[in-house]
Amino acid sequence: MVQNEAGFAAFIMTESAQLKARSGLRDRVVDGTVVHQVIDPGPAYRELDGSIPFGYLAFLVDAGVGIAARVGSGWEVGGVSNAFSFEALGALGADPISIRAEMTASTDEVALARGTILDARGAPIGQAMLRSVPVPGRPTSIIEPPEEAPVSFAWESDLEPAPIDRSIGLGLKLGERRAVVRTIPRLSWASAYGALYGGAVGLFVHRAIHYAVTSVVPADAVHVPVSFEISFIRPAVCGEDPVDCVATVVSVSKRFVIAEAQMIMPSGKAAALVRATHAVTRHQPD
Repeated sequence: MVQNEAGFAAFIMTESAQLKARSGLRDRVVDGTVVHQVIDPGPAYRELDGSIPFGYLAFLVDAGVGIAARVGSGWEVGGVSNAFSFEALGALGADPISIRAEMTASTDEVALARGTILDARGAPIGQAMLRSVPVPGRPTSIIEPPEEAPVSFAWESDLEPAPIDRSIGLGLKLGERRAVVRTIPRLSWASAYGALYGGAVGLFVHRAIHYAVTSVVPADAVHVPVSFEISFIRPAVCGEDPVDCVATVVSVSKRFVIAEAQMIMPSGKAAALVRATHAVTRHQPD
C-alpha cells in the first residue's frame, strides 16, 4: 500500500511510455514509504559487451529514490530532484538491477531519501542518496510525445560507439583528458514538464565521463564509478538545438580517476554539474 497516494501519483504522471521503454524502468513496488524499482534496458541501450551502462543508475536513483522521497514526505504536489549521488562496487553486468529506497528526513521544503542498489540475486552492489524539493502547480496528466528518430552527430574517436550511443544519436569528440558528448534533448527522454528527466541528464553526462576516463586508463583496465554526484542547476528544456556534455579528467592515479562534467545548454549555461570518481582495476591474466 502507498502511504502517500497523492505524492505517488504526482510523480508517476511525469513518466511517458517512451521514457519507461528507453530507461528500462519496470516492476515498481511501493510498500508504505519503501520503494523497490527494477531497471532492465533493452539491447539497444547497452554497452558493447551487453552490460548495463553505469549511467542508468541515474534512472534508478531518480525514479526509485525519488518516489521514496515523495511518498515519504507527505507532499501532495509534484517535486523535482535537485541533487543525487550513487556509488557502485563493481561492474553491473547484463542482468536487471534494482534499488530499495526509503525516505530518511523531510520538511515542507525538502526531502532526503537513500537507497541500496541490488543485483538480480538481491545482493547489494551500491548505494544512492537523493534530495528533492516540492513544486506546486505541476501538470495533472501527461501527453505522450511523438516518436522521434535520434539525430546522429559526428563520432570523432577510434573508440567504437556502444549500442546506447547509437540509439541516442550521441556524437563524441575526444581531447586530451577531455570528452564532449553531443545530443539533442528529445521529448521521448523528458518528463511531462518538457525538460529532460533527471535520470536522462545523469545518463547523458555519464557517457561523457565514461569516455573521458576510458581515454586515460590502460586498455586492459576496468573502471567503476565509486562516487557520482550531480546537482541540477536549471531545467534541460527539450528543443531542436544540441546540448553538450563536457567531461574533464582532473586527477589520475594508479587506482582512481576523478572527473568533473557539465551539461551545457544551447544558451551556454550549465543545466547540471557532476563530479565523479572511478576506481581502476586491471584485468588479471588467466
